[in-house]
Amino acid sequence: MAVGEAPWGLDAPLRGLGALASATDVAPGTEPSAIGLPPDDGALAVVVRDAERDPWQRAVLRALRDRRPDLVIVDMGLAPARPLPDDAPATLFTRGAGLANATAAAEYLSGRTWRGPLRT
Repeated sequence: MAVGEAPWGLDAPLRGLGALASATDVAPGTEPSAIGLPPDDGALAVVVRDAERDPWQRAVLRALRDRRPDLVIVDMGLAPARPLPDDAPATLFTRGAGLANATAAAEYLSGRTWRGPLRT
């Protein structure tokens, strides 16, 4: 039985691979226009969990895509209930938010390979 909060996201694995330029946590309900984005000269991965089931996350993704059409979405939730529309941005589904899932996604996005144990 799982109890309590579990950390999730890509910042730790990307940092461990030397591939993280910056990370921003966004509190639920934040107005999309208030979310700062990195300069256009760097890659942008937006990490969400089960965005299809959350209207706020979907609204944020639409707004961020309007500002940065090159963004890549990493959804660390369960598989979507329906196929993505043809005009959906590039999306990587990890099928879970565990450390192994996050590390595999970070390796894929960065083109680098994790060396050593996942936890120290």
